[in-house]
Amino acid sequence: MRSVVVLGGGSELGLAIARELAPEVAVLAGRSPERLAGIEVGEATVRAVAFDGDATDTHEAALDAAWAAAGGTVDAVVVAFGALGAQWPGVDDPDASVALLRTNALGAGSAILRAAARLRAQGSGSLVLLSSVATERPRPANYVYATGKAAADFLARGVADATGVHVLVVRPGFVPTAMTAGMAAPPLSTTPAQVAKATAEALRAGRRVVYVPRSMRVLGLLVRLLPGAVVRRLPR
Repeated sequence: MRSVVVLGGGSELGLAIARELAPEVAVLAGRSPERLAGIEVGEATVRAVAFDGDATDTHEAALDAAWAAAGGTVDAVVVAFGALGAQWPGVDDPDASVALLRTNALGAGSAILRAAARLRAQGSGSLVLLSSVATERPRPANYVYATGKAAADFLARGVADATGVHVLVVRPGFVPTAMTAGMAAPPLSTTPAQVAKATAEALRAGRRVVYVPRSMRVLGLLVRLLPGAVVRRLPR
């Protein structure tokens, strides 16, 4: 693979995927390009551009810069930015919940649509969305986070069907990263390295959705089938 663009260039999962793909050029797009420029991505030449997932009015210019930094053609765009939300905001903190939705739904949606348009125009390339198994069903513990992720997940799959652009939706379970620091790891947790390996394999196979670990697909089905009364009693 010649070039990869990571939107949310500081994301541990995004960087792990970029390293696994082993591109010649890795463009890291984030709020602190000067810091991102010093990150190593295997043997790739690393270039950094400014990108703010929440500032959707700047996304066109940011993607223009990312494409230019990649040399005019991009083989894969990884949409890796997102927010988890402090203390699981909900109706008790509408402003924090709206901010979470702005990042995970509106910001990610803008990135998906604009990146897909460029991939379609160049006639090649893949878009990778880091989604979550949380999209399977809203739970009291994380329904605002899950809603934003589900919106982006739904949009990405729709874009693939409508445009023919290859989109891979990655739905990992719990991943210990800086974003989840302090949270107890539940059963079937995974790692950035495992997510990266599964993503690279799914891209090579031309798949559209991948669960990490694979058993998460079965768990997701079970969660969807649980009675509402059981879901409402799940621990926070």
